[in-house]
Amino acid sequence: YIRLVNSLQKDNDDIRSSMLPTIIRAVANNKRYANSYGLFEIGHIVTGMKDELAVEEQSLGVAWVVEKDSLSSGLISAKDCLQYIFEFVLKLPIKLVVASNDKNYLCPVNYYNIVSNDTVVGEIGVVSPVVQHKVDKDKYTIVAQVNMTKVNTMSPVAYKVDKVSKFPVTTLDFNFVLEQNEVYGKLESIANTISTDLTYKVQLVDIFLNKEDNTKSYTVRYYVTSMEHTLSS
Repeated sequence: YIRLVNSLQKDNDDIRSSMLPTIIRAVANNKRYANSYGLFEIGHIVTGMKDELAVEEQSLGVAWVVEKDSLSSGLISAKDCLQYIFEFVLKLPIKLVVASNDKNYLCPVNYYNIVSNDTVVGEIGVVSPVVQHKVDKDKYTIVAQVNMTKVNTMSPVAYKVDKVSKFPVTTLDFNFVLEQNEVYGKLESIANTISTDLTYKVQLVDIFLNKEDNTKSYTVRYYVTSMEHTLSS
Protein backbone atom coordinates (compact mmCIF):
# COMPACT_ATOMS: atom_id res chain seq x y z
CA TYR A 1 0.00 0.00 0.00
CA ILE A 2 1.00 3.59 -0.61
CA ARG A 3 0.90 5.76 2.52
CA LEU A 4 0.31 9.51 2.56
CA VAL A 5 2.87 11.29 4.73
CA ASN A 6 0.73 14.40 5.16
CA SER A 7 -2.73 12.86 5.60
CA LEU A 8 -5.29 14.89 7.54
CA GLN A 9 -6.60 11.61 9.05
CA LYS A 10 -3.82 9.63 10.70
CA ASP A 11 -5.90 6.42 10.83
CA ASN A 12 -6.88 6.69 7.16
CA ASP A 13 -3.64 7.43 5.35
CA ASP A 14 -3.34 4.37 3.07
CA ILE A 15 -4.22 4.37 -0.64
CA ARG A 16 -5.69 0.98 -1.59
CA SER A 17 -4.00 -1.27 -4.12
CA SER A 18 -7.11 -3.45 -4.57
CA MET A 19 -10.86 -2.89 -4.62
CA LEU A 20 -11.64 -6.25 -3.03
CA PRO A 21 -11.18 -5.46 0.70
CA THR A 22 -13.37 -2.37 0.24
CA ILE A 23 -16.04 -4.46 -1.50
CA ILE A 24 -15.97 -7.11 1.26
CA ARG A 25 -16.44 -4.42 3.91
CA ALA A 26 -19.39 -3.02 1.94
CA VAL A 27 -20.92 -6.51 1.92
CA ALA A 28 -20.60 -6.64 5.72
CA ASN A 29 -22.31 -3.25 6.03
CA ASN A 30 -25.26 -4.35 3.84
CA LYS A 31 -25.78 -7.94 5.05
CA ARG A 32 -28.98 -7.19 6.95
CA TYR A 33 -30.95 -5.90 3.96
CA ALA A 34 -31.33 -9.01 1.78
CA ASN A 35 -30.62 -12.75 1.69
CA SER A 36 -28.80 -12.54 -1.65
CA TYR A 37 -27.70 -9.42 -3.50
CA GLY A 38 -24.93 -7.78 -5.48
CA LEU A 39 -23.09 -4.49 -5.30
CA PHE A 40 -20.33 -2.67 -7.17
CA GLU A 41 -18.00 0.30 -6.92
CA ILE A 42 -15.84 2.11 -9.44
CA GLY A 43 -12.80 3.79 -7.87
CA HIS A 44 -9.07 4.28 -8.03
CA ILE A 45 -6.24 2.02 -6.90
CA VAL A 46 -2.46 2.31 -6.93
CA THR A 47 -0.83 -0.53 -8.88
CA GLY A 48 2.82 0.41 -8.44
CA MET A 49 5.42 3.16 -8.74
CA LYS A 50 6.95 4.85 -11.81
CA ASP A 51 9.48 7.69 -11.76
CA GLU A 52 8.98 7.91 -7.97
CA LEU A 53 5.27 8.60 -8.49
CA ALA A 54 2.31 6.39 -7.68
CA VAL A 55 0.65 4.75 -10.70
CA GLU A 56 -3.07 5.40 -10.18
CA GLU A 57 -5.58 3.37 -12.21
CA GLN A 58 -9.35 3.01 -12.33
CA SER A 59 -10.88 -0.26 -11.15
CA LEU A 60 -14.32 -1.85 -11.07
CA GLY A 61 -15.11 -3.94 -7.98
CA VAL A 62 -18.14 -6.27 -7.84
CA ALA A 63 -19.58 -8.63 -5.21
CA TRP A 64 -22.31 -11.28 -5.34
CA VAL A 65 -23.71 -12.63 -2.05
CA VAL A 66 -25.38 -16.06 -2.35
CA GLU A 67 -26.85 -18.70 -0.06
CA LYS A 68 -24.61 -21.52 1.22
CA ASP A 69 -26.09 -24.11 -1.17
CA SER A 70 -25.89 -21.82 -4.23
CA LEU A 71 -22.14 -21.31 -4.67
CA SER A 72 -21.88 -23.22 -7.97
CA SER A 73 -24.84 -21.42 -9.56
CA GLY A 74 -23.59 -18.14 -8.06
CA LEU A 75 -20.22 -18.55 -9.77
CA ILE A 76 -21.97 -19.24 -13.07
CA SER A 77 -24.12 -16.11 -12.62
CA ALA A 78 -21.01 -14.05 -11.82
CA LYS A 79 -19.33 -15.40 -14.97
CA ASP A 80 -22.41 -14.52 -17.03
CA CYS A 81 -22.42 -10.99 -15.57
CA LEU A 82 -18.75 -10.42 -16.48
CA GLN A 83 -19.34 -11.96 -19.88
CA TYR A 84 -22.23 -9.54 -20.50
CA ILE A 85 -20.14 -6.53 -19.42
CA PHE A 86 -17.27 -7.46 -21.73
CA GLU A 87 -19.01 -8.95 -24.78
CA PHE A 88 -22.17 -6.80 -24.98
CA VAL A 89 -21.20 -3.52 -23.29
CA LEU A 90 -17.46 -3.19 -23.91
CA LYS A 91 -17.49 -5.46 -27.01
CA LEU A 92 -14.31 -7.24 -25.91
CA PRO A 93 -13.53 -10.97 -25.72
CA ILE A 94 -13.28 -12.54 -22.28
CA LYS A 95 -12.22 -15.84 -20.73
CA LEU A 96 -11.65 -16.99 -17.14
CA VAL A 97 -8.39 -18.83 -16.51
CA VAL A 98 -7.78 -20.93 -13.39
CA ALA A 99 -5.05 -19.27 -11.32
CA SER A 100 -3.50 -19.22 -7.85
CA ASN A 101 -3.51 -16.29 -5.45
CA ASP A 102 -1.62 -15.17 -2.33
CA LYS A 103 -4.45 -13.12 -0.81
CA ASN A 104 -5.38 -14.50 2.60
CA TYR A 105 -8.93 -13.13 2.30
CA LEU A 106 -9.69 -15.25 -0.82
CA CYS A 107 -10.01 -19.03 -1.16
CA PRO A 108 -7.13 -20.82 -2.92
CA VAL A 109 -9.71 -22.65 -5.08
CA ASN A 110 -12.43 -21.14 -7.29
CA TYR A 111 -10.04 -18.34 -8.21
CA TYR A 112 -9.65 -17.16 -11.81
CA ASN A 113 -7.85 -14.49 -13.81
CA ILE A 114 -10.06 -12.42 -16.12
CA VAL A 115 -8.32 -12.37 -19.51
CA SER A 116 -9.14 -10.25 -22.56
CA ASN A 117 -7.03 -10.08 -25.72
CA ASP A 118 -4.40 -12.27 -24.00
CA THR A 119 -4.03 -9.69 -21.22
CA VAL A 120 -4.94 -10.25 -17.56
CA VAL A 121 -7.34 -7.42 -16.75
CA GLY A 122 -8.81 -8.64 -13.47
CA GLU A 123 -9.62 -11.45 -11.07
CA ILE A 124 -12.61 -13.24 -9.58
CA GLY A 125 -12.74 -15.47 -6.50
CA VAL A 126 -14.60 -16.55 -3.38
CA VAL A 127 -14.02 -14.94 0.02
CA SER A 128 -12.12 -17.27 2.38
CA PRO A 129 -14.09 -19.10 5.12
CA VAL A 130 -12.26 -17.23 7.91
CA VAL A 131 -13.22 -13.82 6.55
CA GLN A 132 -16.68 -14.99 5.43
CA HIS A 133 -17.45 -16.23 8.97
CA LYS A 134 -16.80 -12.71 10.28
CA VAL A 135 -18.98 -11.14 7.58
CA ASP A 136 -21.89 -13.62 7.44
CA LYS A 137 -21.37 -17.29 8.26
CA ASP A 138 -24.58 -18.34 6.46
CA LYS A 139 -23.56 -16.99 3.04
CA TYR A 140 -20.86 -17.14 0.39
CA THR A 141 -19.43 -13.98 -1.18
CA ILE A 142 -17.99 -13.94 -4.70
CA VAL A 143 -15.85 -10.90 -5.54
CA ALA A 144 -14.23 -9.62 -8.71
CA GLN A 145 -12.29 -6.62 -9.88
CA VAL A 146 -11.51 -5.38 -13.38
CA ASN A 147 -8.76 -2.89 -14.23
CA MET A 148 -10.74 -0.41 -16.32
CA THR A 149 -7.63 1.59 -17.21
CA LYS A 150 -6.29 -1.45 -19.11
CA VAL A 151 -9.69 -2.30 -20.58
CA ASN A 152 -10.27 1.22 -21.89
CA THR A 153 -7.09 1.05 -23.99
CA MET A 154 -8.34 -2.01 -25.91
CA SER A 155 -10.07 -1.73 -29.27
CA PRO A 156 -13.62 -3.14 -29.29
CA VAL A 157 -14.51 -6.04 -31.56
CA ALA A 158 -16.77 -5.35 -34.55
CA TYR A 159 -19.53 -7.89 -33.91
CA LYS A 160 -21.72 -9.16 -36.73
CA VAL A 161 -25.44 -9.05 -35.96
CA ASP A 162 -27.55 -12.00 -37.13
CA LYS A 163 -31.14 -11.82 -38.34
CA VAL A 164 -33.88 -12.95 -35.98
CA SER A 165 -36.02 -15.84 -37.19
CA LYS A 166 -39.77 -15.32 -37.62
CA PHE A 167 -40.40 -19.01 -36.80
CA PRO A 168 -40.97 -20.37 -33.27
CA VAL A 169 -38.15 -21.63 -31.07
CA THR A 170 -37.86 -25.25 -29.95
CA THR A 171 -36.28 -26.02 -26.56
CA LEU A 172 -34.32 -29.21 -25.86
CA ASP A 173 -32.97 -30.17 -22.41
CA PHE A 174 -30.00 -32.47 -21.83
CA ASN A 175 -28.32 -33.74 -18.66
CA PHE A 176 -24.55 -34.26 -18.62
CA VAL A 177 -23.01 -36.15 -15.70
CA LEU A 178 -19.40 -35.18 -14.95
CA GLU A 179 -16.90 -35.69 -12.18
CA GLN A 180 -16.90 -33.13 -9.35
CA ASN A 181 -13.62 -31.56 -10.49
CA GLU A 182 -14.87 -30.80 -14.01
CA VAL A 183 -15.81 -27.16 -14.64
CA TYR A 184 -18.85 -25.93 -16.55
CA GLY A 185 -16.69 -23.90 -18.93
CA LYS A 186 -15.40 -27.09 -20.54
CA LEU A 187 -18.94 -28.38 -21.11
CA GLU A 188 -20.10 -25.01 -22.43
CA SER A 189 -17.27 -24.82 -24.97
CA ILE A 190 -18.18 -28.28 -26.32
CA ALA A 191 -21.92 -27.56 -26.29
CA ASN A 192 -21.40 -24.59 -28.62
CA THR A 193 -19.49 -26.52 -31.31
CA ILE A 194 -22.41 -28.37 -32.95
CA SER A 195 -22.22 -28.12 -36.74
CA THR A 196 -25.70 -27.33 -38.07
CA ASP A 197 -27.60 -24.99 -40.39
CA LEU A 198 -30.03 -24.28 -37.55
CA THR A 199 -29.63 -21.33 -35.21
CA TYR A 200 -29.16 -22.26 -31.55
CA LYS A 201 -27.94 -20.99 -28.21
CA VAL A 202 -27.04 -22.82 -25.00
CA GLN A 203 -28.09 -21.98 -21.44
CA LEU A 204 -27.28 -23.62 -18.09
CA VAL A 205 -30.55 -24.48 -16.31
CA ASP A 206 -29.57 -26.44 -13.18
CA ILE A 207 -26.70 -28.12 -11.30
CA PHE A 208 -27.22 -31.25 -9.20
CA LEU A 209 -24.45 -32.56 -6.91
CA ASN A 210 -24.43 -36.31 -6.20
CA LYS A 211 -22.25 -36.93 -3.14
CA GLU A 212 -22.71 -40.71 -3.31
CA ASP A 213 -20.69 -41.21 -6.49
CA ASN A 214 -18.82 -37.86 -6.43
CA THR A 215 -20.41 -36.55 -9.63
CA LYS A 216 -22.44 -33.53 -10.64
CA SER A 217 -25.14 -33.24 -13.27
CA TYR A 218 -25.53 -30.17 -15.48
CA THR A 219 -28.90 -29.55 -17.11
CA VAL A 220 -28.28 -27.67 -20.35
CA ARG A 221 -31.07 -26.18 -22.48
CA TYR A 222 -30.78 -25.64 -26.21
CA TYR A 223 -32.93 -22.98 -27.91
CA VAL A 224 -33.14 -24.10 -31.55
CA THR A 225 -34.81 -22.39 -34.49
CA SER A 226 -34.73 -22.34 -38.28
CA MET A 227 -34.59 -19.27 -40.49
CA GLU A 228 -36.66 -21.02 -43.18
CA HIS A 229 -39.47 -23.03 -41.57
CA THR A 230 -41.05 -24.27 -38.33
CA LEU A 231 -39.23 -27.25 -36.88
CA SER A 232 -41.28 -30.45 -36.85
CA SER A 233 -39.41 -32.21 -34.02
